[in-house]
Amino acid sequence: MKSFELTEAARTDLLEIWDYIRADNIDAADRVIDHLHNAFVKLGGNSMLGHVREDLADVGIGFF
Repeated sequence: MKSFELTEAARTDLLEIWDYIRADNIDAADRVIDHLHNAFVKLGGNSMLGHVREDLADVGIGFF
């Protein structure tokens, strides 16, 4: 199975997302990060998941 690698900027973004949600509910913050991590694992194993939006740019943009 393929994996994924987050950039430093992505790790910082995730920490900021977690911190923002944590201010209201730490359990919810943990669930959001877990959900995102699971999505990264899925996409790492199959980058073709999701659908393509061709109406947003000259080339198709993948969405998951």
